[in-house]
Amino acid sequence: MHDHDQRFKLLIKEFFLEFLMLFFAVWAERLDCANIEWLDKELFLNPPDGNRTILDLVAKVRARQEIPNYTPNDANAWLALLNIEIESPDKAAPLRPRMFRSYTELRKQHGLPVLPIAIFLKVGLDGIGIDVYEEYFWELPQAI
Repeated sequence: MHDHDQRFKLLIKEFFLEFLMLFFAVWAERLDCANIEWLDKELFLNPPDGNRTILDLVAKVRARQEIPNYTPNDANAWLALLNIEIESPDKAAPLRPRMFRSYTELRKQHGLPVLPIAIFLKVGLDGIGIDVYEEYFWELPQAI
């Protein structure tokens, strides 16, 4: 782990609401950042023999409003996960499939909606933006 990774993790944990306000203002209003539960960052893909992955930050956050597509009586209707990865390599491409695998595993383990966030320290990507990871089988997009 690089020193800057650890510093960014500490900063984001300490100033989580401010981080969201800066980059995701609408989401910051939807989420209750006063009581964040920082989850175990270790994921086991395809247990018992699968690879182990360590995520940078995973926050379990209460929503201030009901999350669409969840039943109001569902105890999880007001919870969400934020997976934040801090990347220093100068390419975004290697992170995309890794983020997708983390997303699907977090969804499977917790049954909650997941907002994956990547912070690239050396990649421009036109500043702040939304990126999409898609896989194709020839011309057909693969919906998973």
